[in-house]
Amino acid sequence: MGFACIDIGTVTCRLALWSDDPAHLDPQEKHSTICDLGRGVDATGRLREDRVAAVVGCVRDYLVRAVAAGHTRVVCTCTSAARDAANAADLLDPLRAMGLEPQVIPGRVEGELTFMGVTCDMPGERVAVADSGGGSTEVALGRADANQTSVEWVHSFDLGCRRMADRFGLGEGPVAPATLHEAHRACEDVFAALPWVSGTTEPPARLAAVGGTVTTLVAVRDQLVPYDPSRVHLATLTLADIERLEARLSALTPDDLRNVAGLQPQRAPVILGGVVVVGSLMRAAGADELTVSEGDLLRGLAMAVRASLAGTRKEGSWRPCLKEVGVQKGCNIR
Repeated sequence: MGFACIDIGTVTCRLALWSDDPAHLDPQEKHSTICDLGRGVDATGRLREDRVAAVVGCVRDYLVRAVAAGHTRVVCTCTSAARDAANAADLLDPLRAMGLEPQVIPGRVEGELTFMGVTCDMPGERVAVADSGGGSTEVALGRADANQTSVEWVHSFDLGCRRMADRFGLGEGPVAPATLHEAHRACEDVFAALPWVSGTTEPPARLAAVGGTVTTLVAVRDQLVPYDPSRVHLATLTLADIERLEARLSALTPDDLRNVAGLQPQRAPVILGGVVVVGSLMRAAGADELTVSEGDLLRGLAMAVRASLAGTRKEGSWRPCLKEVGVQKGCNIR
């Protein structure tokens, strides 16, 4: 018997189906839908009714898919948009009505789970892992060895592609260089708190990144149509790549952006906000390149579920809540 993980982000809602075997690091199925839950949250502090409806409909479809595949145990996490919104209950209550127990995870937990998911591919390395999402960017610093993951430092920064696009009008191109400069300065001022920048620790050997922004930038750079995760996973993005892509994308109108090869049309309004965040992070971190990973929060979440089922999850650490869903449990997911 396997289990399903659903992660509800600020921009994207994702599903992964996993086996119980801890040796299987990759999901049996993985699906991603841009629902843009966080649109307007930075300005209003509230989730929009239409965006909540989009997420609820998406999750309902995901549950039908999971149950049909025999994965009736489901864990569901919510991140930045749900953390920030005063009316998060408008989302959480319908999810509970479907039989889920949505867990709004703190930024620290989000960063730790992502670190676990990424560093499986980087054993023994001291790595900084950045999860650049729609409303926040989590950065975790540490090392993954054969039998354990050691996180030295983790922090959630209130910088994300949707937040920056809304704040600086970056989805309404062409965008003036002065606006981009102002957005970069705002990000770099915040990222100055990175511990190796402030001099409180040694810099990592590698900067890795996950999230729709960096995977999309690889797809746009390499014109991956259709998207090919095998060509994205562990690909390298240089700071020069980021700067070229920013110059190209900032010169386009919204209609032109939606026609860029490798860029999902639904992601077009937030991609430039993401480019600004990632480029600013690299400059602040002193990194000329970063490694893009497809091993992300969903993989880390699966690892946490397996550890909880096996009784090996560390005492006092955050624990995922698996719920049995399906028509047989009175859950009207259809």
